[in-house]
Amino acid sequence: MKKITFIAVVILAAVSCTPQENPSLNEGIVVSDAWLRPPLPGKVSAGYFNITNHGDKADKLVAAESPIAGSIELHTAAMADGVMKMRRVDAVDLAPGETVSFKPGGLHLMLFDVELAADRNDARVTLIFENAEPVTVLAALTNTPARKTDDHTNH
Repeated sequence: MKKITFIAVVILAAVSCTPQENPSLNEGIVVSDAWLRPPLPGKVSAGYFNITNHGDKADKLVAAESPIAGSIELHTAAMADGVMKMRRVDAVDLAPGETVSFKPGGLHLMLFDVELAADRNDARVTLIFENAEPVTVLAALTNTPARKTDDHTNH
């Protein structure tokens, strides 16, 4: 029995020392449904996801980085006089209990100088916050996000 307990403690210690990629354990910040558009000519891509602040303090998304991109900017898009216009933003506020959606036609990441192997179907993106520890997510490369109803569980 002591041997089993010892092994369980060793496994638990080893798991707790691995890099934190489970956003649900990161100071109340949860990132879900992350996806990237395949790069366009000129090596530009866009990233989308949802961020929920389950903490009791406000925070801000201030930057993002990825090994596949030379640089990443936070952007917003909005219609103005019938034309979709994008602009860079310095930070995105995350109030306690709030979910912020990064989606086409709104907030998004702009990835520049994207270098991606042709056989890749996902990429790691690290989101950097003003207060919380960074959160790394694995974002699928797709032209359209997977919908929760695509699995046909209601049929």
